[in-house]
Amino acid sequence: MGSREQVGRNCPYCGAIIAYDEYFCRACHKRIYDQQDFSAPSPLKAETFIVAARSPWVAGLLSFVSPGLGQFYNAETMKGFLFFFALIVISFDMVATDILTRFHAVFFFGVWLIGIIDAFYSAWQISHFVKPCTTGASYALYILLILYAFIVGLHLYTGQPDIHYLAKLFPPVALMAG
Repeated sequence: MGSREQVGRNCPYCGAIIAYDEYFCRACHKRIYDQQDFSAPSPLKAETFIVAARSPWVAGLLSFVSPGLGQFYNAETMKGFLFFFALIVISFDMVATDILTRFHAVFFFGVWLIGIIDAFYSAWQISHFVKPCTTGASYALYILLILYAFIVGLHLYTGQPDIHYLAKLFPPVALMAG
């Protein structure tokens, strides 16, 4: 049998195993200064860094408004575009298949519910440091929020677009409109 090699060293603050080339403990979120004496207790006071904390409730609320917004909030841009374009394709009937027309409401509300659950769970993983998130919210979130605010403001000011068009963009409006 081969010899067992140590994969990393112990963090001087919490004792977690850290790879040799890392300078940041993923368990206690503290920067490691003394690289020579890695396994010994450190006399230095550690700095605590919060890389990116996400609220699962904010992510779920954003995805409740429209699929994709919660994913953009979690800095998952590609997944956000996937949910957003899936909603657009389904709600505006861009794919004319027999199965989609028969179960239109199932697909429409299914994408919506899966988007809410995914945004909530991803934000929970990020806030509990299971999944890394090193950047802020995606710029697409701000662009879509401005676009949605413009559409809602236009509806409130002029009455156009009508409520059926808004129901295609916002699933909660579709629930209220029937």
